[in-house]
Amino acid sequence: MSTQKEYWNSVADAKEFTTPMQSAVFCRYVNRDAAILDVGCGYGRVLSELHALGFRNLCGIDFSEKLIARGKRQFPYLDLRVMESENIDFPDASLDAVLLCAVLTCIVADRDQEALIAEIRRVLKPGGLLYVNDFLLNTDDSTARAILQEAGVKIRGLGEKAEE
Repeated sequence: MSTQKEYWNSVADAKEFTTPMQSAVFCRYVNRDAAILDVGCGYGRVLSELHALGFRNLCGIDFSEKLIARGKRQFPYLDLRVMESENIDFPDASLDAVLLCAVLTCIVADRDQEALIAEIRRVLKPGGLLYVNDFLLNTDDSTARAILQEAGVKIRGLGEKAEE
């Protein structure tokens, strides 16, 4: 992870993230007062979009100190924190939704992806929403899709009806 951290710190001031947030769909499933965590938030772009839509109980974490510093300058109204360890610093079952935007792509080892998903499941409330938008989640049986399914996460595309 240190190589990843070094990379993200080195590009923090110039990097622009473009992974789209499907806000209209997200808003159909998550209330404006929901407790939302963005894991791997970078400089907080997605959280800022949600803030503009009226969401206020927002927090973002990232292991890149420089991305977090940039986010605090760019979006001072957001709660952005440096992720100091592999553990997510929230109590069990405390979050209504967790965002994971273009994060699994950056995690090379399957065991590290599995550990992150396990931490997310720990902090999500029962029935909470895990919003995953990643380059690896295609229609094929990618590693990320398999890990999510193995962890018991129900996967659906935008607009698809949830499995019962």
